[in-house]
Amino acid sequence: MNEKGILVLEKYLKGKKCDGFEVFVMERDHLLADARAGAIESFEEATEWGVAIRILNNQRLGFAYATSADRTILERSVDNALAASGEVDVDPGLAFVPPQKISSLDWCHFDKKLAGVPIADKTAQALQLEKGALSVDSRIKKVRKAIYEESILRTRLINSEGVDLSLTNSLVGGEVMAVAEEGGDSQWGWDYGFSHTLEGFDAGAIGERAARSATRLLGAKPITSRRSPICFHPTVACQLLKILSKGFFGDNICKKKSPLIDKLGEELYSKKLCIINDGLREKGYGSMTFDAEGWPTQKTFLVKDGVVSNWLTDTYWGKKLEVSSTGSAVRDSIKDLPEIGIQNLYIEPSKTTRQELFKKMGSGFFVTDVIGAHTINPITGEFSVGAEGLWVEKGEEAHSVKGVAIAGSLHDLFKNVVEVGNDLRFVASAGSPTILISELQVSGQSSRQTSA
Repeated sequence: MNEKGILVLEKYLKGKKCDGFEVFVMERDHLLADARAGAIESFEEATEWGVAIRILNNQRLGFAYATSADRTILERSVDNALAASGEVDVDPGLAFVPPQKISSLDWCHFDKKLAGVPIADKTAQALQLEKGALSVDSRIKKVRKAIYEESILRTRLINSEGVDLSLTNSLVGGEVMAVAEEGGDSQWGWDYGFSHTLEGFDAGAIGERAARSATRLLGAKPITSRRSPICFHPTVACQLLKILSKGFFGDNICKKKSPLIDKLGEELYSKKLCIINDGLREKGYGSMTFDAEGWPTQKTFLVKDGVVSNWLTDTYWGKKLEVSSTGSAVRDSIKDLPEIGIQNLYIEPSKTTRQELFKKMGSGFFVTDVIGAHTINPITGEFSVGAEGLWVEKGEEAHSVKGVAIAGSLHDLFKNVVEVGNDLRFVASAGSPTILISELQVSGQSSRQTSA
């Protein structure tokens, strides 16, 4: 962390006539290695530093950022933020966070050994991702992607109210795309994993899961159009959950861009469903003790036993809704203003195994991937997306399915959850177990063309 640059900024800001200021600093050491055909195809290593400056001036907000600690550039950024504040409307709701009591936790998400690990040992993780995929089945003919990535992120937040907070996190992750071929058929499978420590990262297991995802789709065929019970694989449920979560964002509630307006306390979803955002979850992808404004993070039930229980808010939108912040302000980079987001959003698991879900479903579609999730309307929840996976008959996997579409509403989907599984899995900041839905529209071929 460039302490000299921070001191320069603080001194210059305190000499300016303004109502308040905030300095948000991010420093990131980043490494990426991509393996192909048993060799490292590409390698990147870089250190990035940047600072975001927010200024309150006569109830107007000014913003600027800099990626250099040069004194002249930092001072110019302050001046730019001040100038920008004169071009916006007055907003009495603007304020910076005063000092808060921040949780002291037993866990630490910083691997102190990571920086000292030899580069060769790190690039070997990318090779192991590829090797793990190729070792599963002779039908895995190639690996299109085997990427190992790591970062050490240091953040510091200072404001004129007296807040001075800092945090250091490390994260290692990998993703694999494996291709299976048999009898002229070609299918691909993807998988991903992460850990806050190199010791806790299992590259081989990620590769193996990607390979199995590819081989189980070989020989896939469409099914006839029908309304069918549906099981969603955790990685698919994660995608749907992230889109659903936007309806709980305080800004969308205030802007009338959510169907959940005035729905607090109502049972809108299945009694089997509990949805939680937990910024303090141990080993969580997005865990941190304070959010991007300096407010304490917390565990928040958005849905409890089907009942809409909370919104996600920051200090600004919380004030608009007349509720306290849930510590849900996030920033993707120093180029962005704080906004409402998720830290570790997940569906609470049960004790039911996936096989027990299949038995309960009887005959139905186990969706392992969807195509076009980005087209789902985040306001209405309406969707029509491509899907692939496995057809389950009498509680057992029967054959793979591809070339079909599923359609409906996310809100109806989560209302019709019959049961959730015990296999909670996170894909970055979202997590879910396998979930069973009573029924959903599946569009495939006509009964004259094929049958399940």
